[in-house]
Amino acid sequence: VFEIVERVEEMRKKWPVAWGKLDEGSIGVVSPYADQVFRIRAELRKKRMPEVSVER
Repeated sequence: VFEIVERVEEMRKKWPVAWGKLDEGSIGVVSPYADQVFRIRAELRKKRMPEVSVER
């Protein structure tokens, strides 16, 4: 879970200008486990990234 959150933070910091303005809704995480989805979403909210999509 923490590795995923770190990678999302890294993407935010290194977002290429050529891709346009960062829209956190454009970032998506897929996990096969419902509990992991819940935990990733919770950690992203703590880091003020609630718009990042996390799905099963």
